[in-house]
Amino acid sequence: MKTLPILLIAGTSIYAACGGSVQQANEKVEAATYTIPDSVKVPVAEARALVANYAPYAGEVVVAPGDTTSNTRAVWFSLEQLEALVAQIDAEGGDGIRFYLARYNDTYPEGSATHIPPREYWGRNTLLMVSTRAAENAQGKPIHQDYYEDVASAARPAGPAIMAEIENDGGLCPPACDGTDLLEPEP
Repeated sequence: MKTLPILLIAGTSIYAACGGSVQQANEKVEAATYTIPDSVKVPVAEARALVANYAPYAGEVVVAPGDTTSNTRAVWFSLEQLEALVAQIDAEGGDGIRFYLARYNDTYPEGSATHIPPREYWGRNTLLMVSTRAAENAQGKPIHQDYYEDVASAARPAGPAIMAEIENDGGLCPPACDGTDLLEPEP
C-alpha cells in the first residue's frame, strides 16, 4: 500500500472522528482538486500593476481635521461567509455573485436602525455581495440578474427564488492591511 492513500484514509477517519463526516472530507478533497481555468488567472506582476493602477482613484478618507489616510484598497471576507453564501445560492439555483463597489456613509446617527459599521470604516469604500440568477433581458439575451431578499416578490423574470440577502462586513484595508501583498507601497 502506498503512503498517500494511507494518509488520506487516516486523515478522513480523524476528520470524521472529530465531528466531520466522510462526505465532508471527500468534498474538501474534491474542492481542493478543482482546476482554475488559465483564462481567468492573473500573473502576480500583472495583478500588482492592476492594483497600482487603482491607487490614484481610491481617494482619501478624512480621519480627523487635517488628518487623511488612503481609502479602502482591499476587502477581506471570511471563508465561512463566502461558503455560506455560495451554498445558499447553489441550493436555490443561482448562478453567481456580483460584487458592487460601494461607500460607507461619512456619519451615522446614534440609535440608527441601519447597520452601523465600525467607526474607522465610515467614509471608506467597501464591497457588497449580491446573488444573481440566470435570466433574460427584454431582447432575450442571457443575463445574470441581481436577486436578493427585498426583490424576491418584485416582478422579475421567471426562475428560482434566491432569498440571499445583500452581504457586506468585509475587513477593510486600510485600516487593517496586514497580509495584503499586492499593495505597494502599503497604504
